[in-house]
Amino acid sequence: MGKISKIVGGILAFFFTGMIVSAQQVDKQVEEFIKYDQRPTKIAYLTFDDGPSIYTEKLLKVLKEKEVPAIFFVMGDSIDIMNHGRGEMLLNKMLEDGHHIGYHTMTHNRDKLYFMGDSPEFFLREMIAVREKVAALTDGYWSTLCRAPYGKRTHFKTGHYNTMARSDFYCIDWNIDSMDWAQSSTGAIYSRVLSELANEKYPDQIVMLFHEKDITADALPSIIDFVRSKGYTFVPYVEGEIIEVLEKK
Repeated sequence: MGKISKIVGGILAFFFTGMIVSAQQVDKQVEEFIKYDQRPTKIAYLTFDDGPSIYTEKLLKVLKEKEVPAIFFVMGDSIDIMNHGRGEMLLNKMLEDGHHIGYHTMTHNRDKLYFMGDSPEFFLREMIAVREKVAALTDGYWSTLCRAPYGKRTHFKTGHYNTMARSDFYCIDWNIDSMDWAQSSTGAIYSRVLSELANEKYPDQIVMLFHEKDITADALPSIIDFVRSKGYTFVPYVEGEIIEVLEKK
């Protein structure tokens, strides 16, 4: 899809209602977006960190049933820990279902990624390594999209920003944190997201952070319905697109 992305300067997203698009359909969908110049007023990106996992298939099932695209930020160690080629199978299943894969380092090691003398270079090497691993398991899938463990906003130092600026990677954070990693029930995850959005102080573009947990998958259908009831349209990520992660108003 490089030609289309270059035409729009790397900032164009395409949007749809009621269907999941495959990688092969991207150029056609973007061309249609250019032609009709349609854009929802309020958009939502659904993202999942730290996979693949034993709960990936359950999440994918929910997403297919609710007709919602997502971004999966995957870790090299999570891929490696899956037995009997399941990591490879799950990566390809994500792509077959029309989702986007981004990168979340190999190890998620906080100290090495942020608090050592060579942390900026180590961070970049880990992103390169997980991208190469995914490419090897998915017949060459490739992206520039990444997410810094714990968030770049709170953990990047000047060296990280400078090092990543010299690379082709594009890391995004989030502006809605489900805190599902710290929750013990489906209701707690739902209540957290509801309280975040109910006050209507969030911008028209939201990036939602979840993790691959069993209770997250259980909470997801109700959360999707609630987000839609607030007027948001879930949209897929298009390679080269710039996502503005805005703070609450």
